[in-house]
Amino acid sequence: MRVAFPLLVTRLALACVMPALSGCLIIPHKAKLMSGVIIPEKATKPFVVGESTRVDVLHQLGQPDFIEQDGRVFAYRWTMTSLGWILIAASPNGAGAVAGGDIPTDQYLVLIEFDDNGLLRRLERVHPDGLPGNPGKTIHAWIDKDQGTSEEQKAPP
Repeated sequence: MRVAFPLLVTRLALACVMPALSGCLIIPHKAKLMSGVIIPEKATKPFVVGESTRVDVLHQLGQPDFIEQDGRVFAYRWTMTSLGWILIAASPNGAGAVAGGDIPTDQYLVLIEFDDNGLLRRLERVHPDGLPGNPGKTIHAWIDKDQGTSEEQKAPP
């Protein structure tokens, strides 16, 4: 019976301690790309409203992530993360599991509109507020805004 007593005490101690060792941690880390392809500002600088064509944009930026309005609007999207999570689950019998991953924290869009002749009408970089998700709402709001050209690039007089 003396041998069983220490084993019982050990198991009781583990049963009390193991739940305290379980949990989820949110860990900040250096920002990194989670999905898409980053479009740096210098990649869109050569585009000129009223002169650059749909082909110019495709050649420089590649295939867009979203195409709206029968090809009149291109949207390029990328998502960044600067947070990760880790989940630790432990049980009194010594079994457990660990899982983890990244949390999307920032979404960026480059929105481009062409006129009826396939010439650049407007181009804008957008960083929607809130958590990343389906960018459709942001894209459609931008289309509906339709103020001609953005402040970033205006057609020459």
